[in-house]
Parts: sequence; structure tokens; C-alpha cells
Amino acid sequence: MYIKTKDIYAEYRRQKFSNKYKAEHETALNNRKAAKAYFDSLGLEKLPTMNMLRQEYAALSTEKKALYAARNAKKTYMLEVLTAQQNVQRLLGYKDSEQAQTRAHDR
Repeated sequence: MYIKTKDIYAEYRRQKFSNKYKAEHETALNNRKAAKAYFDSLGLEKLPTMNMLRQEYAALSTEKKALYAARNAKKTYMLEVLTAQQNVQRLLGYKDSEQAQTRAHDR
């Protein structure tokens, strides 16, 4: 919104802050003022360009893909470990005796 109203604000300044021009473009000028206040509250000295934002987005997207790949690998490993644990418990009869103990305890 801030960039879109840049030309309107420049013309408003060229017309020496004309009340007539301000009345015609009041919404755009108010939107620009609100956007400027927001950016000032963030402490930004210079607004990023679209190319800078695209580059940052591409870098973050690449990082996200890498993190998801690592997450999926760890999730697969966790499932393998849980499957192995369940197999060991079944082979040793651990699960059956544990269930019997909880049933006896509940009675």
C-alpha cells in the first residue's frame, strides 16, 4: 500500500499540500500515513525492495524444504524404532504380562 501511494503523495507535495488534492485522494493519503506509521514503529530506516523480498523468500523456502526433509527422516527413524520396540516387547512377552498385571490390579 505504501509503494502504491508513492506517486499520489509526490503529487500532493508538488501541489504544496493542496486541500483540494487531499480531499480527492484522502483515502490513499490516509493509507500511506498509516503504513508509514507502521514501518516507523518497526524501526525500519529503508523499506525492502521487491527483489530483496523475493530473495529472502527464496532463501527461507529453501531452508524450509531442508528442515522438512530432516523432519521426515527423523520421523521415519522414530517409526522404525517404535516398530522395533513393539516387536521386541512381543517377542519377550513383555506386553502381555504387563496387560495382565494391570487387569489384576484393576480388579
